[in-house]
Amino acid sequence: MRPDPIGLAGGVNFYSYVQNNPIRFVDSLGLKCSLIGTTSYSLLTDTKEKIVAGDWLFQRFLQVNIGCVCIYYRELRIDVTETYTIFNTYIFECIEEECGEYYSYLKYQTYTDTSTENYSKYGGREYESRVGAMVGTNSVRRGSSCNCVKPNPPGLYSR
Repeated sequence: MRPDPIGLAGGVNFYSYVQNNPIRFVDSLGLKCSLIGTTSYSLLTDTKEKIVAGDWLFQRFLQVNIGCVCIYYRELRIDVTETYTIFNTYIFECIEEECGEYYSYLKYQTYTDTSTENYSKYGGREYESRVGAMVGTNSVRRGSSCNCVKPNPPGLYSR
């Protein structure tokens, strides 16, 4: 890191030739460069989705004579992670003097960075049914229960 190679001819600020940032910008030839614009864009480079299921919940049972069908459901959530690559380009106009004539040209410096975004979205519902038998003193009457509700959690005996 050093002051402007052309000394006071470049102005009283010795680091204006590198936009007052001698750590990041370099002008080893002593040219006068001015920042005239920047561009920035991001590019989606990776997406990961993970389905997360909630607990099974009993919805209802349907009686068919002495048999029954229990219906369960659970809510699904999709966790999404998106990774972006960000490109920042700095555009400089540089002026060089040679033999009393001035030449102008553009100089570009590009830096990349990454950014990650996390969010969740609704994934719908998943349903499952299981066949069972009506139980109670009179298994075909109202008020009887279905035995597929109690013994095993959903997922073990799907049909």
